[in-house]
Amino acid sequence: ANGEMRAAATSRPPRQQEPASSELNRFRNLQPVGRDSEPFRSLEAMLNIAQRGRASVVIERRQWAGIRNYGEVVGFRNRADADRWDVFVPGLKEDLPIGVPLPLKGVLGVV
Repeated sequence: ANGEMRAAATSRPPRQQEPASSELNRFRNLQPVGRDSEPFRSLEAMLNIAQRGRASVVIERRQWAGIRNYGEVVGFRNRADADRWDVFVPGLKEDLPIGVPLPLKGVLGVV
């Protein structure tokens, strides 16, 4: 496997339960700064994390023809390439928002 997971994400960001200042700090923590300090997780661990709803994904703009809704799991890296786990959200008619943290709701398959 090359570290890509097909994911199911909602098109709505998670509900805000915290005050705006805490939410802003949480969002800043999801940004790509400091990726080198994010822990490595195995595929098995990532499946467990996803099943428990303890991960977020961020959709990114990619320059690949025909690719939509592709991004990364925030906070966890794959040893295969030392980068964040990739995600692909297939089957949606609309594009998910780019750069907005979305809850990872499940894994449909692994490529």
